[in-house]
Amino acid sequence: PQKELVISRSECLNADIQARLNIMEKETNILKRKITIIDLSIIGSVSLILLNIFRWSLVEALTPFLEPFVEHAIYGFFLILLIRSIVTAISRFKKEKRKALVPLVINLATLLMVFFIPFTRLTVALDFRMNLKAREEVVEMIENKELVPNISYNKELLALPKQYANLSKGGGEVLVEPTENSSNIFFFTYRGVLDNFSAFVHHPDGNELSIGDFGDDFGCDRVDLVKMQDHWYWMSCS
Repeated sequence: PQKELVISRSECLNADIQARLNIMEKETNILKRKITIIDLSIIGSVSLILLNIFRWSLVEALTPFLEPFVEHAIYGFFLILLIRSIVTAISRFKKEKRKALVPLVINLATLLMVFFIPFTRLTVALDFRMNLKAREEVVEMIENKELVPNISYNKELLALPKQYANLSKGGGEVLVEPTENSSNIFFFTYRGVLDNFSAFVHHPDGNELSIGDFGDDFGCDRVDLVKMQDHWYWMSCS
């Protein structure tokens, strides 16, 4: 009986070792698996789509000086993959048939999405809806003089309280531009250098804003103006 017990324990130990070896072999095979052009096309496409969705957040995090390097790197990587997928489709089609076209289809579909889906408009609309209530609270405080411009070098700039700082990109500051009866309030969605910026504009007056209201004041060569709802606009100055 004692001998049988020793044998039984030995068999269990061997089985456990074999199981562990099998697991290690599977993990090794996974690590050894070559990254295919399909894998790279998926990675490149996802990176490009995410770049277009979160472009302005990247600008905010990396500054307008560094973000273009990231953008150029991702677009360059995608262009290389697109060319490679075309070569793959041509050279392997006879042997692999439809499988050879998969990387090209992925990349072309991504390219069409980037060209035809207005990512900036969608992200701007989402930002507007999600933060409208908080921005209206800020507007009310400014109109009631609870918040007043407080930046020494610019009498129209106002640094928002910490809990509202996320409502205006580029430092949590809003621009309070006096008008005849009240003030236009600018919540920046992008704050570049010199005269390049975009912002949600609260316009309290009853008359509609027009592109001509801004060109001379900000030195804009081009102004895009979109009405979001009554008293609210999105403006881009470049």
